[in-house]
Amino acid sequence: MQRLFKIFVILLVLLILLPIFLTGIYLLWQKEFASNLSTKSCVSNNEVKEVSFDDRIRDFVFSSDRSDYIQFTKEEVLHLISSEFGKGEADIIVEDMCVDSAKGVWKVYLNMTVAGIKNVWFIFDIIKDDRETAELYVDNLYLGNFNLPSFISSSLKEKINKGISDALILVNENSFSGRNITNIELFEENIVIKGVY
Repeated sequence: MQRLFKIFVILLVLLILLPIFLTGIYLLWQKEFASNLSTKSCVSNNEVKEVSFDDRIRDFVFSSDRSDYIQFTKEEVLHLISSEFGKGEADIIVEDMCVDSAKGVWKVYLNMTVAGIKNVWFIFDIIKDDRETAELYVDNLYLGNFNLPSFISSSLKEKINKGISDALILVNENSFSGRNITNIELFEENIVIKGVY
């Protein structure tokens, strides 16, 4: 009986200390991440800046060239995403967005307030394979520096990837852009979208 009690106390102490330990690791990561923000491109929803893409989009859609492209900088893409992200979700508010980019992989950081808890950094990778397609997909979901386990992340990744795929199909099949999107390239400084008639 005394041995069972000792095991119970040890498990109880571990259950109490584990969240404290994980929170400490997260806070250390957050502090280091904040000190490196200058190396990333970021936008804040507190500093809403009007960015207009109308002229470039109009030129892309009405171009007389059979094949044409449009490109957006990292900051412009962040403004596009932040203007739509979290609409309708009262429990989730995106405060800041950052991107760390390389050719073919963009790591997107979302600083969110979730159900009143501030400074929750949700991170995901947007991947573009090295072939000429309009396919993008999300991989590697993180909460701070913790890679989310597959039993949590797989259904979320599936929903995000289906949303990206459905959006591209919608644009192509309904000719919203007046062009068929044939290729999307993620570069270190920008994203390039190629369309043909």
